[in-house]
Amino acid sequence: MRLALFFAFIALPLMEIALLIKAGQTIGFWPTLAIIVATAIGGSEVIRRQGYATMTEMSQMFEGGRMPLEPVLNRMFLLLAGTLLIAPGLLTDALGLLLLVPPVRYLAGKWLAARFFSPAGTAGTSQESGPGQVIEGEFRRIDEHDPEVRPPTRL
Repeated sequence: MRLALFFAFIALPLMEIALLIKAGQTIGFWPTLAIIVATAIGGSEVIRRQGYATMTEMSQMFEGGRMPLEPVLNRMFLLLAGTLLIAPGLLTDALGLLLLVPPVRYLAGKWLAARFFSPAGTAGTSQESGPGQVIEGEFRRIDEHDPEVRPPTRL
């Protein structure tokens, strides 16, 4: 986690600055600035379109009784792509453009779903539950009149 934070807050901005300087030396200041402005405009348009479409699609999926994980992940990656395109820098622009490609979004969504919604053992949990599985345990009904149970105290 520390490595990811280091990369996000220290290494990525330094790499972006170095790449912008190199691009400015190679193609010139104005073309580099035009690329940054054009991708920011494109990113804001992606975000504007996807925000409304995400809400509409989610509500339709919920009304149909389906879990909208795949469309939500797809839209989430599109919103992330727009955000990366708005951020000034050529690396973030390249990542944002990659996320606009549907097969890349599909693979990223598949990786994310496997990482966070996988069975026990691979996602860091120790108990596995699901359809057809039995979890054994004991229970005891707690009544108001049970002498062993004290009422909760108020703060």
